[in-house]
Amino acid sequence: MYSFNPLKPNGNYNRYRPFRSTICAEVTCQELFSPLTPSNTLCSDACRSISSTRGYLLRNYNISLEEWLTLIEQQQNRCKICSTEGTKPEGGTSLVVDHCHTTGRVRGLLCNNCNTALGLFQDDGSVLESALGYLKRSS
Repeated sequence: MYSFNPLKPNGNYNRYRPFRSTICAEVTCQELFSPLTPSNTLCSDACRSISSTRGYLLRNYNISLEEWLTLIEQQQNRCKICSTEGTKPEGGTSLVVDHCHTTGRVRGLLCNNCNTALGLFQDDGSVLESALGYLKRSS
């Protein structure tokens, strides 16, 4: 016979079943909240965003959220090459993490255009110097 389990997300899942209050899994929040589902470990969209950013930075660049925020502060939320301001209209920053593809070391925060340009020059200083010489001769 079929047994009904209200905790399983199937067609008969009872989303109105109350769950016990739990503590938000986001390190900086730790707020007490009532999850809507058993797998809901974060209390809000803001905490989900922070947690996602924290994981992305650690996974891809091996830096913490705090180190990333320190970089933003040190560079005054500006691109390290062209000094374009990185503030988005909706808040936050549009700057991206620039890193050495050989060593993995983070070099700084750049606007998307400067980061793309370095990538197109394959992070090769001699090619970049050659392009600079070309621009100077052509002006």
